[in-house]
Amino acid sequence: MCVIRWMSDDIIETLTQSMIAPRPNTYTYTKAIAETLLVDLCSSSNVPCAIVRPSIVGASWQQPIAVSYCFSHLQLVVEYTCQHLDFLSADEN
Repeated sequence: MCVIRWMSDDIIETLTQSMIAPRPNTYTYTKAIAETLLVDLCSSSNVPCAIVRPSIVGASWQQPIAVSYCFSHLQLVVEYTCQHLDFLSADEN
């Protein structure tokens, strides 16, 4: 059964926007659904759950930077979340 065969593109767009609101697009909508399902499943099973979004993107002026540098921020988040970090020392510069 495919109901969109008889719908115009305008109707499909309107329906899609009303279904995913307040999300800006279907990607963020389905991501939110998946995260909610995962958290609900973990909560009902008493399993700890952490959702980590590796969205930190480093910029480079001229050349690509080493992969190890790109993932250093994400690695800190993961280590902290897993409680593997006892302390973190940083220079203000």
